[in-house]
Amino acid sequence: MNTLVQLLLRPLRAWLLLPVLLLPLSVQAQAAPTPGCDDFLAALTNKPDFIEYQGCRLEMRTHGKPLVARYRVDGAAAALAESYLRRQFGIAPLQYQCCGWQTPPQFWRDSRTGDGYMIGFGSEETLLSSRSQWDQIPSFHVRIERYTEEP
Repeated sequence: MNTLVQLLLRPLRAWLLLPVLLLPLSVQAQAAPTPGCDDFLAALTNKPDFIEYQGCRLEMRTHGKPLVARYRVDGAAAALAESYLRRQFGIAPLQYQCCGWQTPPQFWRDSRTGDGYMIGFGSEETLLSSRSQWDQIPSFHVRIERYTEEP
C-alpha cells in the first residue's frame, strides 16, 4: 500500500476504533443506578433473607415503562418464598405448566403510595413436576415491576 493511501486511512482507523475504546465507559454508564429503581420487596415489606435481590432496571421499551426488580430464590427455599409472596401480595400458588413452575402475574397496589406493582414468581425450566422436588431445582425467580406510566 502506498504512503498516500496509508495517510488517508489513518483517521478512518481511529474512528473505527473509537467505539471499542469507549466500550468500558458505556458499560459503566449502564451500571449506574436508575432513580426509583430499588429493592422493592425490602422497601414494601420485611423481605426474608432467602430472597436474594439481583438488581433493578428501567425497561423503556415495555408498555408502562416499568422499573423491574429481579430476585433469586434457592429451590430449597421456594416453598417459604411462595408462602411469603402469597401472604404479602396475594399471589396464586405455584403450578407446574409445560416446562416449569409459575404463578400468573399478580397486580398489587401499595395503599400508602398508590404505586402499582406486577409480581411474578417461577422456576427455571425444569422437568421436575412435583412440589417435593423443589429442592432439586437450582433456582426460582421473582420479578416485580413498578410502572412509571399507567399501563
